[in-house]
Amino acid sequence: PKGLWLSAFSFNKQDEQKADLVLEGMVYLVKKETEFDAVNKFVSSLKQNPSFSSYFKNIVVKSMDRAQFEDIPVSKFVISVRPIKGG
Repeated sequence: PKGLWLSAFSFNKQDEQKADLVLEGMVYLVKKETEFDAVNKFVSSLKQNPSFSSYFKNIVVKSMDRAQFEDIPVSKFVISVRPIKGG
């Protein structure tokens, strides 16, 4: 979504049954009250993407906090993603 970007990601795969993907990012919108909606829209788009959701099903916003990025107030978020099996 507009105003949202990823700042980091990590992937840890122990075996076929257990893997963790963590997406970290920020969102800035003029109406800061809509930033949470933008993150939810991003999560929804991941869930609706057939290529992504064929492996990953458990997609959850783990945290969302206010922060500063180059003197601009933004919302930082962390999304946890786990595969269909195990996790």
